[in-house]
Amino acid sequence: GFLPMIIWGVPWILHRILGGRLSLSTYLFSVGMAFIPVMAAAHALKSVVKMVSRIPYLVGAFGDPVGVTTAQEILAGTRVSAQLPSWTGPLVTSLVIGLAVAGMAVSFFMVHTLVRSSSDEEEYRRWPLYLVPLMYGGAFVVMIALWRL
Repeated sequence: GFLPMIIWGVPWILHRILGGRLSLSTYLFSVGMAFIPVMAAAHALKSVVKMVSRIPYLVGAFGDPVGVTTAQEILAGTRVSAQLPSWTGPLVTSLVIGLAVAGMAVSFFMVHTLVRSSSDEEEYRRWPLYLVPLMYGGAFVVMIALWRL
């Protein structure tokens, strides 16, 4: 609802206030294409976090493929899952923040390339268009930092 409207609407409105001539359809196409790396990075970092969180359960999965015995042991308190080494937390945090920043960097480059090729406007009118990857990618970085640090 409201948050995506802000993330997509505010940069275009600022661009227009500064005298930018980029049409809404061109803006949505250009910046929408540049949004793909941020989304790909978000999916990749989610996958990394999910995979790492499931590593302790692999031993039980191979020993009890159906999982009934393992579930009964966990409920009875007779089975304790293996713990990951303490260094995996900071490593995973660094990796997923790196993925988010890399996605933002690729998106910035795409915004730069797409907007420059579709517009002959001065640079000061284009800066708000870089806010979409910054706001969305930045939201991921902040959420990860608050969750993991």
